[in-house]
Amino acid sequence: MDRPEIVAAIRSSLFATRGMRRGYDVEAVDDALEVLIARIDAGDPAEDTERFVLGLAFPSRLGGYDDVPVDDLLDQVVAALHGRATQPSTQQGSALIAPREGFLARLLGR
Repeated sequence: MDRPEIVAAIRSSLFATRGMRRGYDVEAVDDALEVLIARIDAGDPAEDTERFVLGLAFPSRLGGYDDVPVDDLLDQVVAALHGRATQPSTQQGSALIAPREGFLARLLGR
């Protein structure tokens, strides 16, 4: 995967929010992803970008993003920058896949 494809994957990512449970602060994640995109677009070395990603720490908020898909996306980005493939966490699937539907949609099978 080349850098423009990585950026496109980040931009197209959708994350489910956790409703009344705690998750990663939405604004903090969105801001970090914008910085990550800028670094990739600027051609930062993969090692520098990886250090940036490993240094991220998101505050927890009610209704924040589910942490597993966010972490999966960041792992996938680092792996792609190094030319490696990675498997998403089995807990929630890939962050590159649309988020699960809400409770009623799951309950009603829609």
